[in-house]
Amino acid sequence: MKVSANLFQDNKPDGIPVVFDLQVEAEIIGCKLRWANDSPPCVSSHPLENDQDFTLSVPSSKEGRIPVIMHALRRLKSVYKDVSFFGLITGPLTLATHIMGTELLMNMILEPEKVENLLSFCTEVALRMSEIYAEKRCGYNRHSRSDAFADFSEDISLFSAG
Repeated sequence: MKVSANLFQDNKPDGIPVVFDLQVEAEIIGCKLRWANDSPPCVSSHPLENDQDFTLSVPSSKEGRIPVIMHALRRLKSVYKDVSFFGLITGPLTLATHIMGTELLMNMILEPEKVENLLSFCTEVALRMSEIYAEKRCGYNRHSRSDAFADFSEDISLFSAG
């Protein structure tokens, strides 16, 4: 909240991201995170690495750090009424890499159906996260541009709240 407040006061932006953390979804799904004092967390384990048997489920709004993010959104919206807040999500390819690790790249060639299924699941997660943000009237949802699925942002804009 303090970072967003400083960003607003210093720059007077049209919009502020509530959180920019490409590990929120991955942590809920089962990836372990390594935390540092001076940087965002990073994924340190991949549940589907080395063909581990693992059940994947789409996150709900009550899991992981989502309730904390929604609490921060409520607080920010109560203070900054003329600003849009962005709900940023992890794109399917990034999330698939978190879940399977770098084996994902080899599996694109060796086991394409497995990767296709994982990307389909990750797309469901992205859509669910978009719905969670939209339910709270979070201004506009889009995934990180670092993701190879850049066209996916057009689909996410359907969840834009006015």
